[in-house]
Amino acid sequence: MKYIEENSALLKQLMTTPPMSAQQYAIVMRKRTDSRRRAEDARDASLANAQAKQSAQGA
Repeated sequence: MKYIEENSALLKQLMTTPPMSAQQYAIVMRKRTDSRRRAEDARDASLANAQAKQSAQGA
């Protein structure tokens, strides 16, 4: 699993690291939201393209 391999921090590091600020959290969440929206837009465009090809073949 790729997700497990990426998170290789030791428990001690995780427990002693100060929590991120609200500003840092907002930046991380904006990036996550932006990437999710881009993925959804790409999927929607792909579906629309497939439907357009299908309707063109049927006409």
